[in-house]
Amino acid sequence: MEKNNFMLVSIPSFMKIRMGQGYSLTGLAKAMGVSPATVLAIEHQKNVHPLTASKACKTLGLDFDDLFVIKPKPSRRKRSRKHEK
Repeated sequence: MEKNNFMLVSIPSFMKIRMGQGYSLTGLAKAMGVSPATVLAIEHQKNVHPLTASKACKTLGLDFDDLFVIKPKPSRRKRSRKHEK
């Protein structure tokens, strides 16, 4: 299986949009059918599952491109082993 090298994150103003539509964090979470921690993760631009992004768009009545962007995942550095024999 090929590894996905992209991540789905919200735009920086996601919280302003939520608040502008009158949703509290817990209110939006209930309306989306997710936990408040999930909404908080979205607002902190953590990687979002596509189904969760879809729920956010539908609940807020906005298009995907209005709320989310697809970015390359940051590359992970390989750790060197200090004590290799």
